[in-house]
Amino acid sequence: MNPQQRALLEVLQYPSNRTCADCRAPLRDNVHCAMRFGVFVCINCSAAHSQTRSWTLEGVNNHLKSVRNDKWSHREVLAVQKMGNAKVRS
Repeated sequence: MNPQQRALLEVLQYPSNRTCADCRAPLRDNVHCAMRFGVFVCINCSAAHSQTRSWTLEGVNNHLKSVRNDKWSHREVLAVQKMGNAKVRS
């Protein structure tokens, strides 16, 4: 496991990031991150986020990334660490 993946899995351990940012379903397998908002979403809600591609967050492309299956850059991990589900919900 590389340092980016370790940091990302650590962010997922925050209580607010254990549920989908949209529907609040428990996040299990197939967790995605909506890079536009820096939030974690379930596979069902990821479909809505995949339709929006208009801007970037902290210089990170606006798209969905799989937490376990995609390669993450250091910049992408930092962007998600700054945001997260709790910040977006408030």
